[in-house]
Amino acid sequence: MIEVVHATDEHVEQIARLIGVLREQEGLLEPVTTGSVRAYMAEEFTDVFVALGEAGEGADGGGAGDPDAAARPRVLGILSLRTMRDLFHGRPTALIQELVVADGHRGEGIGGALLDASLQRAHELGCVEIAVTTGERNEAGQAAYRSRGFEQDGVYFERHFEG
Repeated sequence: MIEVVHATDEHVEQIARLIGVLREQEGLLEPVTTGSVRAYMAEEFTDVFVALGEAGEGADGGGAGDPDAAARPRVLGILSLRTMRDLFHGRPTALIQELVVADGHRGEGIGGALLDASLQRAHELGCVEIAVTTGERNEAGQAAYRSRGFEQDGVYFERHFEG
């Protein structure tokens, strides 16, 4: 059974590992630190949700020397959500920044459960819209977003800076 909760400090190591896998897939080799995950989670207007499964599933449950790691629920997926007020709407809007599901657990409804949690949170915060971006070739991701009522709207551009 999958349970979606707000991430806490006990999930930080597993979140860093999942984001690290995503970064490697994108060719980014710098590691994600637990410090950067904690700093992100502490930022105002930020929600990080985790989908938890049974111990032994998903991302490695704990660090070396952690006697409770084997019994700890595993993080099977994460979603980060930012809310902000914009000039166009004059009310809060939300942006899903990351949605990652552990290898071997895609297609099990984990991404959908995380999306449902983010939609509920955006509604609770009075957001007038929620947005997400995904790769042009990520057909599974696009299908997941469409299944929750998202529609393709516009073109997304980005520019990367060195350092």
